[in-house]
Amino acid sequence: TRGIAFESMTIKNSTTTAIALTDIRDIVLKDCLLLTNNKGFVFTNCSNITVDSSVVASSTSNGYEFTNCGQLTIRGLASVGNSGHNGVFSAVEKGNFLACNASSAVGVSSDGLNFTNCEDIDFNVLLNSNGRYGAHLVSGNDSISITGRMRNNVSDGIRIAATSDYCKIISSHFDTNGGWGINIAAATCDKNVVVGNSFNANVSGTLSYSGTNTINTGNTI
Repeated sequence: TRGIAFESMTIKNSTTTAIALTDIRDIVLKDCLLLTNNKGFVFTNCSNITVDSSVVASSTSNGYEFTNCGQLTIRGLASVGNSGHNGVFSAVEKGNFLACNASSAVGVSSDGLNFTNCEDIDFNVLLNSNGRYGAHLVSGNDSISITGRMRNNVSDGIRIAATSDYCKIISSHFDTNGGWGINIAAATCDKNVVVGNSFNANVSGTLSYSGTNTINTGNTI
């Protein structure tokens, strides 16, 4: 199936997922509010996805999920106050996220953004007051780029773990996170780049890099 659009809609109070699409290409989600559902949207085996000026809020599980998806163009997506992770990415490649927000995930194990086996995704994002990490690159990620502001997360602002390589954290600000500002947590993380960031009052410290061949330059405290 191809060519499905949702525009200027509110979907709320579903006990399952508000929008669940599988094996679809050419998807548009514009000016939508997905409120107090179990999950806002779940896209599986989908490509050519455009999301514009939409909100996912107060889900009882994850806010949204992309699984085995590609070619994402996302602008102004806010995912806030969800009980699971605000955004989950698994086997996703080639995406651009501009002026997005993933904040106030309420669970003690809930991240703003959570990634496994993803590559070539660029983020401009606010990650604020999430129950665990602002962003968690769990394993198998390659060339994830993040620019934005990470503040008041219960643990690390950004945690990079287990063979997540060539990722870039550039021109971002890390403020009052409960763990590290940036935590490159495993020696198997190779050639990640941390450049031009600023840090203030992160409880564990500015930057922990246990990774291999980390490029760390131009950062200020």
